[in-house]
Amino acid sequence: MLNKLSIAKRLAFGFGLVLALLLVVAGSGYWGMESITQETVQMLHHDAKLTLLADDATEYALDLRRYEKDFFPISMTQKHEAIIFRNGRMKLQL
Repeated sequence: MLNKLSIAKRLAFGFGLVLALLLVVAGSGYWGMESITQETVQMLHHDAKLTLLADDATEYALDLRRYEKDFFPISMTQKHEAIIFRNGRMKLQL
């Protein structure tokens, strides 16, 4: 079939075919980059907030444990009342 065409037409056909394949590869690369970008943005908006909230909860829990250790060794004084107040405030934040 291609033997009947002139060399110029065969070269043009080959060039056109290579150009079409190049556009297909470029389009699939662009689509892949767009999907990666969307996934990254979604991750930053949702997962990062969730991670920050989990870190805050861990920090508050560790603070409560620290205040708990301060509470037990000594008798009930004004310091204990301040610790109880802090624990209540931390629980509300948690």
